[in-house]
Amino acid sequence: MDEPFVSNAIEKLPHTQVEHAGDMEIIYRQLVDLRPLEYNPRLLTEKQFGALKASLERFGFIDPVIVNKHPEGLDNIVGGHQRVRIWKILGHSTVPTVEVNLDPQQEQEACIRLNKNVGEWDFDALANKFDAEALVAWGFEPFELGMGEIVPATVEQSSTDAVHGTLSKNVTCPSCGTSFQP
Repeated sequence: MDEPFVSNAIEKLPHTQVEHAGDMEIIYRQLVDLRPLEYNPRLLTEKQFGALKASLERFGFIDPVIVNKHPEGLDNIVGGHQRVRIWKILGHSTVPTVEVNLDPQQEQEACIRLNKNVGEWDFDALANKFDAEALVAWGFEPFELGMGEIVPATVEQSSTDAVHGTLSKNVTCPSCGTSFQP
Protein backbone atom coordinates (compact mmCIF):
# COMPACT_ATOMS: atom_id res chain seq x y z
CA MET A 1 0.00 0.00 0.00
CA ASP A 2 1.24 3.49 -0.81
CA GLU A 3 2.37 5.71 2.03
CA PRO A 4 -0.22 8.42 2.88
CA PHE A 5 0.91 11.63 1.24
CA VAL A 6 -0.49 13.94 3.93
CA SER A 7 0.06 12.18 7.24
CA ASN A 8 3.84 12.20 7.26
CA ALA A 9 3.95 15.97 6.83
CA ILE A 10 1.31 16.50 9.52
CA GLU A 11 3.13 14.46 12.16
CA LYS A 12 6.23 16.65 11.82
CA LEU A 13 4.36 19.92 12.44
CA PRO A 14 3.84 21.51 15.85
CA HIS A 15 0.22 22.18 16.83
CA THR A 16 0.73 25.90 16.27
CA GLN A 17 1.58 25.44 12.59
CA VAL A 18 -0.79 27.47 10.41
CA GLU A 19 -1.24 27.25 6.65
CA HIS A 20 -3.47 29.38 4.47
CA ALA A 21 -5.72 27.90 1.80
CA GLY A 22 -7.45 30.87 0.25
CA ASP A 23 -9.39 32.57 3.05
CA MET A 24 -9.22 29.47 5.25
CA GLU A 25 -6.58 28.92 7.90
CA ILE A 26 -5.56 25.33 8.46
CA ILE A 27 -4.20 24.86 11.98
CA TYR A 28 -2.42 21.64 12.91
CA ARG A 29 -3.62 20.61 16.37
CA GLN A 30 -2.72 17.88 18.84
CA LEU A 31 -5.43 15.22 19.08
CA VAL A 32 -5.26 15.31 22.89
CA ASP A 33 -6.38 18.97 22.81
CA LEU A 34 -9.59 18.24 20.86
CA ARG A 35 -12.87 17.35 22.55
CA PRO A 36 -15.41 15.06 20.86
CA LEU A 37 -19.00 16.17 21.33
CA GLU A 38 -20.74 13.95 23.87
CA TYR A 39 -23.95 14.28 21.85
CA ASN A 40 -22.46 13.44 18.44
CA PRO A 41 -25.10 11.16 16.89
CA ARG A 42 -23.00 9.76 14.06
CA LEU A 43 -22.04 6.06 14.20
CA LEU A 44 -20.06 3.76 11.94
CA THR A 45 -20.68 0.10 11.22
CA GLU A 46 -17.63 -2.17 11.21
CA LYS A 47 -17.66 -2.08 7.42
CA GLN A 48 -17.85 1.74 7.34
CA PHE A 49 -15.09 1.92 9.93
CA GLY A 50 -12.91 -0.32 7.74
CA ALA A 51 -13.63 1.74 4.63
CA LEU A 52 -12.81 5.02 6.38
CA LYS A 53 -9.67 3.52 7.91
CA ALA A 54 -8.55 2.30 4.47
CA SER A 55 -9.15 5.76 3.04
CA LEU A 56 -7.12 7.44 5.79
CA GLU A 57 -4.31 4.91 5.35
CA ARG A 58 -4.26 5.48 1.59
CA PHE A 59 -4.67 9.27 1.39
CA GLY A 60 -3.84 10.56 4.85
CA PHE A 61 -5.88 13.29 6.48
CA ILE A 62 -6.98 15.39 3.50
CA ASP A 63 -10.20 16.83 4.97
CA PRO A 64 -9.58 19.11 7.98
CA VAL A 65 -11.46 18.59 11.24
CA ILE A 66 -13.84 21.42 12.15
CA VAL A 67 -13.16 22.69 15.68
CA ASN A 68 -15.11 25.26 17.67
CA LYS A 69 -13.25 28.25 19.14
CA HIS A 70 -16.33 29.75 20.88
CA PRO A 71 -15.71 30.08 24.66
CA GLU A 72 -18.72 27.81 25.42
CA GLY A 73 -17.44 25.09 23.09
CA LEU A 74 -13.71 25.68 23.03
CA ASP A 75 -11.84 22.85 21.26
CA ASN A 76 -15.05 20.88 20.59
CA ILE A 77 -14.96 18.79 17.41
CA VAL A 78 -17.90 19.95 15.29
CA GLY A 79 -17.10 17.78 12.27
CA GLY A 80 -14.70 14.88 11.87
CA HIS A 81 -15.32 12.72 14.94
CA GLN A 82 -14.94 9.38 13.17
CA ARG A 83 -11.83 10.43 11.25
CA VAL A 84 -10.22 11.69 14.47
CA ARG A 85 -11.05 8.44 16.29
CA ILE A 86 -9.54 6.30 13.53
CA TRP A 87 -6.53 8.60 13.06
CA LYS A 88 -5.75 8.20 16.76
CA ILE A 89 -6.08 4.39 16.48
CA LEU A 90 -3.61 4.53 13.59
CA GLY A 91 -1.10 6.07 15.99
CA HIS A 92 -1.09 9.68 14.87
CA SER A 93 -1.03 12.64 17.23
CA THR A 94 -1.93 15.71 15.12
CA VAL A 95 -4.60 16.65 12.58
CA PRO A 96 -5.30 19.61 10.31
CA THR A 97 -8.21 21.69 11.60
CA VAL A 98 -10.23 24.72 10.66
CA GLU A 99 -11.83 26.78 13.38
CA VAL A 100 -15.35 28.11 13.61
CA ASN A 101 -16.97 30.34 16.23
CA LEU A 102 -20.34 28.77 17.02
CA ASP A 103 -22.55 29.21 20.06
CA PRO A 104 -23.92 25.95 21.55
CA GLN A 105 -27.09 25.93 19.42
CA GLN A 106 -25.16 26.63 16.22
CA GLU A 107 -22.64 23.94 17.17
CA GLN A 108 -25.41 21.32 17.46
CA GLU A 109 -26.98 22.39 14.17
CA ALA A 110 -23.64 22.35 12.35
CA CYS A 111 -22.85 18.89 13.73
CA ILE A 112 -26.07 17.55 12.21
CA ARG A 113 -25.91 19.49 8.94
CA LEU A 114 -22.32 18.40 8.24
CA ASN A 115 -23.52 14.80 8.23
CA LYS A 116 -27.02 15.17 6.84
CA ASN A 117 -26.74 17.74 4.04
CA VAL A 118 -24.44 15.75 1.81
CA GLY A 119 -26.39 15.56 -1.46
CA GLU A 120 -27.27 12.64 -3.68
CA TRP A 121 -25.31 10.57 -6.19
CA ASP A 122 -25.51 11.20 -9.92
CA PHE A 123 -25.87 7.55 -10.95
CA ASP A 124 -25.56 8.41 -14.64
CA ALA A 125 -22.13 9.94 -13.98
CA LEU A 126 -21.14 6.98 -11.81
CA ALA A 127 -22.19 4.52 -14.52
CA ASN A 128 -20.48 6.37 -17.37
CA LYS A 129 -17.36 7.85 -15.78
CA PHE A 130 -16.27 5.22 -13.26
CA ASP A 131 -15.48 1.53 -13.21
CA ALA A 132 -18.15 -0.36 -11.23
CA GLU A 133 -15.63 -2.70 -9.59
CA ALA A 134 -13.58 0.30 -8.44
CA LEU A 135 -16.70 1.94 -6.99
CA VAL A 136 -17.42 -1.23 -4.99
CA ALA A 137 -13.80 -1.33 -3.81
CA TRP A 138 -14.14 2.32 -2.73
CA GLY A 139 -17.21 1.65 -0.58
CA PHE A 140 -20.34 1.31 -2.71
CA GLU A 141 -22.51 -1.75 -2.21
CA PRO A 142 -23.19 -3.66 -5.43
CA PHE A 143 -26.96 -3.22 -5.00
CA GLU A 144 -26.48 0.56 -4.92
CA LEU A 145 -25.07 0.34 -8.43
CA GLY A 146 -27.73 -2.05 -9.69
CA MET A 147 -25.26 -4.94 -9.57
CA GLY A 148 -26.95 -6.96 -6.82
CA GLU A 149 -29.14 -9.98 -7.16
CA ILE A 150 -32.20 -9.11 -9.19
CA VAL A 151 -35.45 -10.39 -7.75
CA PRO A 152 -38.00 -10.85 -10.51
CA ALA A 153 -41.37 -9.21 -10.21
CA THR A 154 -44.33 -11.52 -9.99
CA VAL A 155 -46.74 -11.39 -12.90
CA GLU A 156 -50.35 -12.31 -12.35
CA GLN A 157 -52.31 -14.35 -14.86
CA SER A 158 -53.17 -12.41 -18.01
CA SER A 159 -56.78 -11.83 -18.80
CA THR A 160 -58.58 -10.58 -21.89
CA ASP A 161 -60.34 -7.24 -21.69
CA ALA A 162 -63.82 -8.08 -22.99
CA VAL A 163 -64.46 -4.60 -24.36
CA HIS A 164 -61.15 -3.96 -26.17
CA GLY A 165 -59.99 -7.54 -26.71
CA THR A 166 -56.51 -6.75 -25.25
CA LEU A 167 -54.52 -8.71 -22.75
CA SER A 168 -53.78 -7.13 -19.38
CA LYS A 169 -51.54 -8.33 -16.61
CA ASN A 170 -50.62 -7.05 -13.18
CA VAL A 171 -46.99 -6.84 -12.09
CA THR A 172 -46.04 -6.74 -8.41
CA CYS A 173 -42.86 -4.99 -7.31
CA PRO A 174 -40.73 -7.35 -5.16
CA SER A 175 -39.43 -4.49 -3.01
CA CYS A 176 -42.57 -2.59 -2.05
CA GLY A 177 -45.39 -4.93 -3.06
CA THR A 178 -47.10 -2.37 -5.29
CA SER A 179 -49.19 -3.96 -8.04
CA PHE A 180 -49.48 -2.18 -11.39
CA GLN A 181 -50.14 -2.74 -15.09
CA PRO A 182 -47.17 -2.06 -17.36
